[in-house]
Amino acid sequence: MSLQERALKLAYEARDDIFKTESSVTSIIRKCYTICQLLKKDVDWIKNELYGYGYNKTFGELYEIIPSYRIVNLYYVEYNDRLLYGSNKELRKYPLPTSISNIEKSKNGDITIVRKLDEYIEAPVKISNYYVTNILNFVKNRSLEFLNEIILELEYGNISSNIFNDYKKKL
Repeated sequence: MSLQERALKLAYEARDDIFKTESSVTSIIRKCYTICQLLKKDVDWIKNELYGYGYNKTFGELYEIIPSYRIVNLYYVEYNDRLLYGSNKELRKYPLPTSISNIEKSKNGDITIVRKLDEYIEAPVKISNYYVTNILNFVKNRSLEFLNEIILELEYGNISSNIFNDYKKKL
């Protein structure tokens, strides 16, 4: 079986997984990444979803590289035994850089991650399950678009060359 045939088989399998409600988004992304490796494609958003968008970046850098579906409202932040409810703009909107597997682990409850809020404050950040579900659904939808493109490319991308070869044989 060629690399393209293996990639096509995996694309169909991953696409079928998307339609199963119990399927893991992390598993789907891993299959998409494997397809990229088989086809020697470099798709940044897949790698970023798989590994995260980077923890050593400032808020400004994160806002530039993180897709809009990963900018979430804070539920609350615990800091020194008091709650900060996102009273200022910087605390309310939060770029969520963690990997899709970490997000998926928290889908049955709020997600808590420790994040540097500024150069002095590092605190656990709470994000509502509503945003977690939205991120997972968006990644599934984006994966579906990617897989459909791959399937179309691999199934039908060389139709004209096949027609030409068939015509050439008849001549």
